[in-house]
Amino acid sequence: MVPLLIGGLRDEIVILGLLGPAAIGAQVGWSTRARVPTWLFVALAVAGIALVLVGFTRYDDEGDSGPLFWALLALGAIALPAAALVGGIAAGATLRRDRD
Repeated sequence: MVPLLIGGLRDEIVILGLLGPAAIGAQVGWSTRARVPTWLFVALAVAGIALVLVGFTRYDDEGDSGPLFWALLALGAIALPAAALVGGIAAGATLRRDRD
């Protein structure tokens, strides 16, 4: 299943998993003018990428990757859309403040 997920659905996962939260975050930021610290976005993005990369070092082609592989990928998969959401909120709020 993992090779299929990595090979075939990669683009759809990126579009739905990152652009969706970023668009929602931009709407929330536009509406609320929320101030989000830059370090929060950077920390979530770096942590998400690092978790996914470390998770794939545990990947085994024979299908016995172990529970740590799935835990690291799951945490990375949560952190990356969260970073997109926070970045969208910051972008939407900045655009609204600049407009007003």
